[in-house]
Amino acid sequence: MAIRKEVKTLEGIVIRTVDFKDNDQIVELITRKGRFSFLARGTKKVTSKNASSLLMLTKGKYTLFEGIQGGLSLKEATIERTMSANDDIDRIFALNFLGELLRTFTNELTNFQNVYEVLDETLKNINEGFDPLSACLLFFAKILKENGIALDVSKCVRCQGKRNIVGLSYADGGFICKNDIQSESERKSAYELKVIRFAFLAPIEKMGTISFAKKTALSLLREWGDFVEYGFGVKIASLKFLSAF
Repeated sequence: MAIRKEVKTLEGIVIRTVDFKDNDQIVELITRKGRFSFLARGTKKVTSKNASSLLMLTKGKYTLFEGIQGGLSLKEATIERTMSANDDIDRIFALNFLGELLRTFTNELTNFQNVYEVLDETLKNINEGFDPLSACLLFFAKILKENGIALDVSKCVRCQGKRNIVGLSYADGGFICKNDIQSESERKSAYELKVIRFAFLAPIEKMGTISFAKKTALSLLREWGDFVEYGFGVKIASLKFLSAF
């Protein structure tokens, strides 16, 4: 008779579920130590006690055991926080966008501690009423930084000067000053520059303190999407939903 070896309970946040067979699901968590996948049996049944713990971006504690063939399976789960869209288009976008960023930009990470803590803070802020689009922009900046592709917002990337910053070059990867601006398309308003700087430099405890103008948040989300697509070959499909705003 096979012995089921129980492993310790993981605290994590659900970033993916895939239907498996008639009533089961394959679930993926992000934790402080990495990403983990497990089989959740019977969770598509209406009577399942664990179904609600596997909703997208739910935070919980998941007790797993090692199955007969070595894979992990869910024994039980305890919910710590759920994320509800409540038919709010901004929140619906945020849940899809954040999930896609996590699945896309954590494949090659070796240190998950920062990403997990920033994600946890981001979701807490949204649940407490913080603007979802501002939260998405802040998280986007942080996860780009964790992947080593953050924009340089500390100086002009062309002359290294720190004065008279007036624009942004995605091709050169950061801010530019008035002496080095090459086209009007690179110019940004003072407000846009403040938002960009704050997004990349704000410590985690400040992430839920300042929300941004919706027009600015939407514009920068689109621009940063183009930045990673054309600069690094990574297409973020959920950004297409911004056309609904």
